Amino acid sequence: HIDEYMEIMEKDDAEKYKKHFAGWIKCLKDNGVEDVESLYTKVFAAIRTKPEAEATKKRTAKPQTYKDAEKTVIVTAKGEYTRSRKLTLAKRKERIQLKIAAFKEM
Repeated sequence: HIDEYMEIMEKDDAEKYKKHFAGWIKCLKDNGVEDVESLYTKVFAAIRTKPEAEATKKRTAKPQTYKDAEKTVIVTAKGEYTRSRKLTLAKRKERIQLKIAAFKEM
């Protein structure tokens, strides 16, 4: 059905056809076929001759570099950014005591 639509659009509006089906046209030209059906036949024949999928290279994760002990500031090649972390119970209690002391000074 794609072939039929491509032929109809090519007859009606050649500019719109070229713009709309640019990817298909390039693919057909690269593979040296005239229509989509021939393309699929060629692709499936190639798959049948070598059905195993090619292995892709796996990326290795780069270790992150932190600027502080709490690991909240991450340093990358592009710059720095902060990541919020949960506070430990001791740090939360310390923070509460600081707020209480600041309130009493007022």
